[in-house]
Amino acid sequence: KTMDIKITASSPTTWIPLNASDAGGTNSFNTGLNWNGGNPPTSGKGYYTQGFILRTPTNSNPYTFGGSALSIDYYTPGSGSSGGRLLMKGSGGAVITVTNLILNGGLVDYANLAGDNGIETLAGNITLNGGTTSFIGALVGETLLVTAPISGTGNLQFGGVDINSGVDTSVVALSGANTYSGSTTVATGTLLANGTIPNTTSVTVFTNATLGGTNSIGGAVTVQAGGTLAPGISALTTMWTNTIGTLTVGGAV
Repeated sequence: KTMDIKITASSPTTWIPLNASDAGGTNSFNTGLNWNGGNPPTSGKGYYTQGFILRTPTNSNPYTFGGSALSIDYYTPGSGSSGGRLLMKGSGGAVITVTNLILNGGLVDYANLAGDNGIETLAGNITLNGGTTSFIGALVGETLLVTAPISGTGNLQFGGVDINSGVDTSVVALSGANTYSGSTTVATGTLLANGTIPNTTSVTVFTNATLGGTNSIGGAVTVQAGGTLAPGISALTTMWTNTIGTLTVGGAV
């Protein structure tokens, strides 16, 4: 017997590790600095960091990751600035695109300079690996706009007192059509659900954290004592003005 097989998609067969953390002012995002072998990321290969910090360039230019996939693995809460982390360092409205960004318990945060009121965009596509909790955040005074749709079955936490030494307390705005099915936790800062989150099992808002936005959430929402539910968009940054809006929740509040 014979069988015809049509392959419609596949993961990279070659995966290259980051061997050391990028020091301040340097980056391996579009260079070969700390990648095993010393070559810049190229198409057809996957790249990953399990215990090191991968930085993006510090200027305002747009950059697209050259590899076919980038996996951020195993950030350990309470580890300060260590662990698998994509540290976004652009300024002046920079746009960082990763076509296939995989969060496997890793951290992605925008942490340029405290108080610089910067705005940076993360574009492309994001997948949350099942059985893990991954982290997204923005340093106090900054805004991370995530236009990349988020899929997968993993859990997602925004900020946290034990993530990046507890200083990711600013705004993360989701604007994509997100389909991930894990739980959502707003641990510190503000999450603006300006994009749909129809499949999340639940959303929990911790003390001193805020959930806002103008779109829809599929699961139940629990706001702990001292947390805030603020439908609409707050003028926490130079990007928006105060807007009262409707946030639709499919489960109990």
